[in-house]
Amino acid sequence: MNTPKKPNRIILGCMSGTSLDGLDLALVRFGEEKSFELLATFHIPYSNEIRERLSSAYTCSGLELTETHQWFGEFTGKAIHDFLKKHPEIKPELVAAHGHTVFHQPEKGFSLQIGHGFATAMECGIPVLTDFRSRDVSMGGQGAPLVPRVEPELFPNYQAWLNLGGIANVSISENDQIKAWDLAPCNMILNALCARIGLLYDEDGKIARSGRMLSAIEDSWNELPYWNSPAPKSLGREWVESNIFPLFEKGETEDLLHTATHLIAKSIDRQIPKNVRKIMLSGGGACNTYLVEKLNALRPQGYEIPPMEIVHFKEAIAFAYLGYLYLENEVNVRSSVTGSRKDHIGGVYYRSLNEL
Repeated sequence: MNTPKKPNRIILGCMSGTSLDGLDLALVRFGEEKSFELLATFHIPYSNEIRERLSSAYTCSGLELTETHQWFGEFTGKAIHDFLKKHPEIKPELVAAHGHTVFHQPEKGFSLQIGHGFATAMECGIPVLTDFRSRDVSMGGQGAPLVPRVEPELFPNYQAWLNLGGIANVSISENDQIKAWDLAPCNMILNALCARIGLLYDEDGKIARSGRMLSAIEDSWNELPYWNSPAPKSLGREWVESNIFPLFEKGETEDLLHTATHLIAKSIDRQIPKNVRKIMLSGGGACNTYLVEKLNALRPQGYEIPPMEIVHFKEAIAFAYLGYLYLENEVNVRSSVTGSRKDHIGGVYYRSLNEL
């Protein structure tokens, strides 16, 4: 779809991540020279029922998965509609929605994010851009990470950008090129361990701090070939459940959290070149005091935490920018990051009722 270039566009970015904490919405105005203004944000925490429905979607039958795909699209659209009612003066021209990842198997040629774009568009009354990964995977790429296309332009005062989400990923600027890849499971494993004792997450890493290191888990973790495999590479729920979860089946929760936190920090640090120092932290893990301490101990003064609104909503802001690039007919997926055959414009556009 080609649209005329505009000096200002307002896009609503929408993100549901593997940590399953909730739906993030960010209203962003993009101006000239790649500038942006964050107009409003909102976080919708998932109820236990929604969290269970999303986390178990990969076990559904074809019919159940199709129903969940439609339901999550409607849920997202209603959330957007309610959010915009609180800001009647702001009228976005596009919703850029990541959806929620159910399957990510680029080696088999697919990555599935649910949340039907038409269902979202019908509920919120705004065109929707979604399914950002499929074209890249079909072109031989990993379909991930996508945010590295955004970070150097919107947050240019850093050498690297580390997102501590369900999966930790990094983008590094080197000789005017961006390299990026998934580093390790992060909140996905930490939150799963907390769920065993009825908690959603380990606030400030307090439980992890009280535990001790389990060397047997560390030995098995370090033997996994992923840590030493070259980029581009990406991780999905399937790999984490097959390779990481079995390592943490036995032990006291505080010891498992302590061990996981240390291993996450070590795996992150050893994959980032030692000469990279000015690293922007974002994602829920940036609020995990103990994890950040471990990272800083391995790379003193290497990490910087931006304002909390950026920490929590960077991914939603990023997808808003990917939507902005789509409308401007500019490349929003770099083959140098994902490994696909060429740079391209990703996303599938769903018209709103007003456009039909």
